[in-house]
Amino acid sequence: PSLPPSPPSLPPSPPSLPPSPPLPPSNTWECPAGTGMTLTQAASTGDTGIFVSCYVEGLKMGDFIALNGATYEVVGLAVPSGRRRLFQGFPITVLPGLTDAASSGDLVKAVRSPSPPPPSLSPSPPPPAPPPPAPPP
Repeated sequence: PSLPPSPPSLPPSPPSLPPSPPLPPSNTWECPAGTGMTLTQAASTGDTGIFVSCYVEGLKMGDFIALNGATYEVVGLAVPSGRRRLFQGFPITVLPGLTDAASSGDLVKAVRSPSPPPPSLSPSPPPPAPPPPAPPP
């Protein structure tokens, strides 16, 4: 005897999830302690824009970063507002353009200032003048 066609089986509906808690403000773009920035996409020689997985704490325009042994000045950051996270990562604009191509996953180090600053060109302050001789008694 033929069986009646069974109704199409419906997947059980997923239990309704509680709304996810809001993300803490502004920390979403900071690297977790102990981790560094890594490239999230490859970059080519001459590129001035790179994308990293997160920003190390305190990174700001005017800082320097090292990538594959070369040092670049950070001239632009785009800290996402609120929860907006860019799909390709967080952009850093650097000058000069990359001297070498870089691969996704390469480590980007923040260096607070370029390796030893050049000697300053400002003239050194004159030595303090000797005290005037005491007048004779």
